[in-house]
Amino acid sequence: MTSTIAPADIRVAQVYSVGKYTPDEVLAFAGAVPKMATDPVDKALRKHSAYEVDQFNPATPERKYSLAELPQGHVKQLVMRGDANAVLADAGLPKADKRKFTDAYEAARILGHRIMAVAVADVDHIGQKSGYFMAGFVALGIDRPGAHHGPGAPGNEWVRVELWTRSLRFQHWANVALIILMSLTGYYIMDPFFGGQPGVPGDTGYLMGYIRFAHFLAGFAWIAMGVWRLSLWLFSSQRQLRWRALWPLDSQRDIRGLWDTVLYYLFLKKDHAPYLAHNPLQQFAYTAIYALCIIQLLTGLALFGLYDQSSWIWVVLSYPVHWIGVPYTRLIHAALMFILWAFVVIHVYLAVRADTQETHGGVSAMINGGVWVKRDSQPLDAHRIGTRGLRL
Repeated sequence: MTSTIAPADIRVAQVYSVGKYTPDEVLAFAGAVPKMATDPVDKALRKHSAYEVDQFNPATPERKYSLAELPQGHVKQLVMRGDANAVLADAGLPKADKRKFTDAYEAARILGHRIMAVAVADVDHIGQKSGYFMAGFVALGIDRPGAHHGPGAPGNEWVRVELWTRSLRFQHWANVALIILMSLTGYYIMDPFFGGQPGVPGDTGYLMGYIRFAHFLAGFAWIAMGVWRLSLWLFSSQRQLRWRALWPLDSQRDIRGLWDTVLYYLFLKKDHAPYLAHNPLQQFAYTAIYALCIIQLLTGLALFGLYDQSSWIWVVLSYPVHWIGVPYTRLIHAALMFILWAFVVIHVYLAVRADTQETHGGVSAMINGGVWVKRDSQPLDAHRIGTRGLRL
């Protein structure tokens, strides 16, 4: 049994304009389809457009956008609409505008919307056509009247937003497992509190060897996780995972949001500015932890490299030991372990506290990838949830 989506179920969640046209004009261009269109999306968009269409070529698997010709007196306008990447490839857009467009597109995509990009070209009275210019995009969502979209919320009060990718969630829990394993084995290497003791008569066995092997294996696996995370910073299409998130202050609004969050955590304010992903204070904490993890890896490699000084790679990696000595390097390595665990305790407490007070599913989001956000709310790091006509 299959179900169909009626046009009434499709809503315009957001309209983004690059700047040349207003959001209403972008929406009207998106709805420039024949009156007899049968596609549910086309029928839903047609309600927002009064354009008459002279010619219309639907999208194809090879060309992932449609082309429409609109008469405008003695001149014409040509409308290209469809897949954002395909339209971007064939339409002009200045570099500065392209970055804003991409950020807006990504913020709308993680909300689960279907996005239709729109580009427009002009044809003058002698038939000379300009190049296509990116006008913006329309983000579409699905409404099912009477359905519950959130935990305990009537109607459409809550909306589930897909936020964290599977790769990030896997890295998160893999890091948890590796940090536990490295902490247990590292503490035993520092203080072998059970098993045979060196210097004590009797067979000490090979317990320390096994413990050290597990520690080294987990350490190199942690390095692999770090390289994988670096690749997400550089190449991920999701804005929340990109390297720019390491420094979350791009405007005075972000600074005000940071200050409000600080006052909230100090119990000097009852609430704080809403964020879809991490607020600035959280992100700064994670950035600091990333820096400490790098130092932890470098000190670990420096100690490991002492066992093979015949290779120039391990000689270079062991420079910190040659500079400050083995005891201080081990002290830093061990101290960072305790600092990381202090962060873990605070992190778990704040995550559970925020989830309890805000009921947005932030803890379970690291399992299923989604959070719950109130419809019509306005996070500072995303677009208004479930509204139309928003221009960034």
